[in-house]
Amino acid sequence: MKGTIHLRSCQTPSFPEFAESDEPCPGEPSSGACSPPRNRVGLTLNSNDLEALGPQHGAVVAGNTLTDNNDEASPEQADGGFGIGVGAGGGRANVLERNLISGNKSAGVLLSDVQGYPARANSVRANRVTDNGTDLVLATGTPAGNCFTGNGESATSPTALPRETRCGSRTGGAARAEPDTGLVRDPLGHPTLVQAPPGISFQDVPPPPNQHPMPAAETTRARPAIGLPGKVNPRKFLLPDAQ
Repeated sequence: MKGTIHLRSCQTPSFPEFAESDEPCPGEPSSGACSPPRNRVGLTLNSNDLEALGPQHGAVVAGNTLTDNNDEASPEQADGGFGIGVGAGGGRANVLERNLISGNKSAGVLLSDVQGYPARANSVRANRVTDNGTDLVLATGTPAGNCFTGNGESATSPTALPRETRCGSRTGGAARAEPDTGLVRDPLGHPTLVQAPPGISFQDVPPPPNQHPMPAAETTRARPAIGLPGKVNPRKFLLPDAQ
């Protein structure tokens, strides 16, 4: 439920494949981010009662391209999500930093309370979030320690988002949130309303083309997956080029 992650994705329709390499996707320029569109939701950080150790917490998402997640010819998302770059439901102390998030019809970044888990103490900072239905959405009942700074947004909901000086200067999540009273409140903000299309069956999704392999995968000696992902400084990842 906790970790520091850099997702660099080579995606084909409804088949995201996450690679450990900084190699570009086939046909992509080496300077471009390796993540073509064609999903309904680019990335989710969710809490629910179906998994142990909730709420989800402590993830760092840095250096990714999350654009144009509006593919109608894709399977329906379980919660009905569509046109969303990053959706964080009920997560705590997560950091979203140096990501390019654009062209999503409903919301660029959506923080929300779900299933009894309030989204608290999340930091959204130093991203490029533009040209989405609504760029930044705080759909929680209270500010709850969530903060936003330096994202270049043009449209937010609510209009005045909570901002903290420390939001832009810490590696961990935002400042400590107020105590959770358990009260259910109406969300402060709302994403742009988009009617999700019906979608298609997973069985009808065409198979992906051959994927770019990891370098020397057949001859490289295996390494035990111990101590991963390790400490990662999001400031070491470049903000992807909008081109």
